[in-house]
Order: sequence, then structure tokens, then C-alpha cells
Amino acid sequence: MQLAFAFSVIIFWNTIDWTIASSLNNNIVNPLIKLLETLTWVFFIAMAVYSFYRIITANWNEEAIKSWRMTIFYAIIWFIVIRFVRIIVSSMYWTINCTNWNNSCIWSNNLSQATNIIITIIDWMNSFLSIIIILMIMYAWFNILLSWWDEEKIKKWKSTLIYIIIWLLILSFNYIILTFFL
Repeated sequence: MQLAFAFSVIIFWNTIDWTIASSLNNNIVNPLIKLLETLTWVFFIAMAVYSFYRIITANWNEEAIKSWRMTIFYAIIWFIVIRFVRIIVSSMYWTINCTNWNNSCIWSNNLSQATNIIITIIDWMNSFLSIIIILMIMYAWFNILLSWWDEEKIKKWKSTLIYIIIWLLILSFNYIILTFFL
């Protein structure tokens, strides 16, 4: 997508007629980008399905199952990354809209999409941290109930309590960043 952006900028900033550049951008470059995105989505979905098939037919070979699980994980992660590439590139770089007939093109970037992505990531992190904190509180409570004042279990409970406080501070800073700065 970045190469397509650079190509579009070059053809619009040179002496090529704007109608030819606009037609080239709208009829060749943008459909080609959409085709490549769709092909990569299909590739990563096919990779995950094939890996799932290999797990089913692994005959309980733990090493093979672990390898194919990681392949499924990577396929899903890359599928998600590819889904966000167009949003990220179009928000960070300029997009070209040449539908006017008066020899002018509208060049605009949309940074609000980039901040929305950052806000969503921080929000997901806060939710994840909240779940971890709740699980750690339950674990610490379980340890204190079963400790019977054993020194080793009390040390474990104190270290868990310190981790809970650290996670709460991280969660608070994330919330402050999300609320006041973004």
C-alpha cells in the first residue's frame, strides 16, 4: 500500500494530465490494492484451516500439534494485521480523491482513524489487565485462606499482593492516558 501511495504521488506531482493520473489511480492502483488484500486474507485463512486439519490428523504427536497451533496463531494474527493495514496507511499518509472535473484533487489524511486505533488498543489492554488483576486477587485470596499461617505461603501471598498493586498502577496510568491525552 505504501508503494501504491508513492506511485500515486509521483504520477500526480509530475506533468501527467490529472485525468489520466486519476483514471490510473481509480481504475488500476486501488483495485489492485483491494485484490492483493483479499488474496492475503484468503491465504491466511487457508493457512489456518490447513493447520487445523494437520492438528486433527497429527496422531497425538505433541511436537507436531504444538507447531501447527503456532501456525494457526500466526495466521490469525497476520489476518488481523492485514485487515488494519488500509486504515493505518490511509490515516498516516494522504489519500487522493480526484472526482472533480476542474483539474483539482483533494489530498487529505485522516489522523482520527489512527487515534481511534490507539484508543482501541489501550482499551483492550485495560480490559486484559482488569481480568488479570481479578484473577490475581482471587489467587491471593485463595493463598491466604489456605496458608494456615505458614511462612512460605504468606511470602507468596505478599509477593502476589505486590504484583496486584503494580498491575493496578499500570491500569491506572493506562486509564489516565486514555482519558486525558487521547
